[in-house]
Amino acid sequence: MSSVEMSPPPLLRTVTEYGTDYDLRRWSDELRTDPRWDSRYVVAWEKGKAVGCLPIWRSALPAPPSTFLIQQLATMGLSADQPYLHLGGHSRLIGGATVVARADRWATEECLGKLISAACSVATDLRIRPVAQYVPHAQLPAFLANWPTRPQVTAADVFSRLDLRWSPVGEPQHRLKRVRQQWKRDTRDLRELHALGLRSRWTAVSRELIAEAGPLVAAVAERNGRTIDHRLAGYEITKWWRFEPASATALSIRDGAGRLLGVTFARRHESALELYEVGMADTFADRRSLYASLGFTEPMRFCLDAGLTVLELGVGHPVPKQIRGAQQEPLWHLS
Repeated sequence: MSSVEMSPPPLLRTVTEYGTDYDLRRWSDELRTDPRWDSRYVVAWEKGKAVGCLPIWRSALPAPPSTFLIQQLATMGLSADQPYLHLGGHSRLIGGATVVARADRWATEECLGKLISAACSVATDLRIRPVAQYVPHAQLPAFLANWPTRPQVTAADVFSRLDLRWSPVGEPQHRLKRVRQQWKRDTRDLRELHALGLRSRWTAVSRELIAEAGPLVAAVAERNGRTIDHRLAGYEITKWWRFEPASATALSIRDGAGRLLGVTFARRHESALELYEVGMADTFADRRSLYASLGFTEPMRFCLDAGLTVLELGVGHPVPKQIRGAQQEPLWHLS
């Protein structure tokens, strides 16, 4: 049984087969106080207990109030002048539904299909086109089977995560020799940065650090083809931080004069460390070593010290993540 609700999504604290309660709550928090969006939730119930949820949302304005979303629609061949009903959240640019795992796998698959079908029915009632972005590959068959028409499918991105195992002496382990060799090169590069007088430190996130890091994050975004003002970059980081301040942390790499050269914003959740944002100074010469330290070596050591077993690397830059042993799942756009 499924229903469409205006209220915040239910908590899905048990083990999930698809999606996570964390991403569901993150996306709900993003839209909850933003009047530019009309957001609802398709919820699946079983014996009075919520077993699945699929966010649905649309712009409350004539055009999407998001330049990034407009750009994403354009890559799908869609015009921002038309209204759309979006299926699935965009927290960390992962879409799709959240479904609780059950012993009966068929029941889990049926639940996912009913969520998608119910969401598409809402789009039909509203007489607008359904769109699903960043659908995880594991959920793609269910979306294809329950889409009201034959959908257009385009590649969106790749989500990367690194499952970590350690030797008794604290060395990362991997079955592939080339991955182990890459980790050793990264560790050597970090030592060389320290030999140059650079120092790295994990701290709590603060408003002061966010303001200092904004230009570095904006600089990286521009190198990746996305122009963003440093104040907007800081605003986005602040929103992410305020969701769960106690679980957020930051890595700063500074030179001998204390100048910030690189920063990583991350969050602990369950057994994982999520890397949210990385910033680097354009003026630093050895960007490759700095990037490896910010995005891999230092976060891996953090996981070791904290007893975490997963490093969530997120979307983008799949090649450097793959050569360091990341598991990767394709993400898809449907319209």
